[in-house]
Amino acid sequence: AQEIVRIDHHVPVEQIGTLEWIDEKASATCEMLALYFEAQKQRIGKKAAQELYEGLIADNIRFTTSNTRPQSFMAATYLVEQGADVQKANEHNYDITLKDFRYENEVRDKAVYQDHVMTSVMQIEDYAKLDMEFAQAKEKVYVLAGIEEVDLWALFTEKEPGIYNASLRAKTKDVRQIAARYDGGGHVCAAGIKGLSLKQVHEIIELLIEAAK
Repeated sequence: AQEIVRIDHHVPVEQIGTLEWIDEKASATCEMLALYFEAQKQRIGKKAAQELYEGLIADNIRFTTSNTRPQSFMAATYLVEQGADVQKANEHNYDITLKDFRYENEVRDKAVYQDHVMTSVMQIEDYAKLDMEFAQAKEKVYVLAGIEEVDLWALFTEKEPGIYNASLRAKTKDVRQIAARYDGGGHVCAAGIKGLSLKQVHEIIELLIEAAK
């Protein structure tokens, strides 16, 4: 492309585009876009409003993440005014299939708790036996969330033999600095890493336990 434009809400670690609009305080890129359209007093189609609303609540987990702010609700208000269906959005984002249900139970069964940290390391055969793709399996980190005793949680999913991707989450602790040590990135309380060995997986688990103290 002759020009690259990046619109993002993640903390930038490198310049990608010739034009970059980055708002680290936004709960979602969809939030940024909705607020932009609203500021322009622009009407958007019902389908666009639906897609943006679903992206908004997917990223801020229905307005529950630490980076949810007043503008997040302003964006939602605008998108609903433009025709987004809240009920359908919740069904599309949060209803799960029977296959998902069974795999989520696998993630829970393999979860290990230690010192306010919950981690689960999943192998290819764990999701392949349920005819699930890696892209679906790696998103299941939320299964480990919402536990009173757990301050940090992480899902490690094997992408190819011996190579893992990590999703790190925390209620308040900074997991981004752990991800950065392994060339990962993201938000303070939600970060990811690609291409880890099993040895590195166990190193990161120790770092999470140390961070929880």
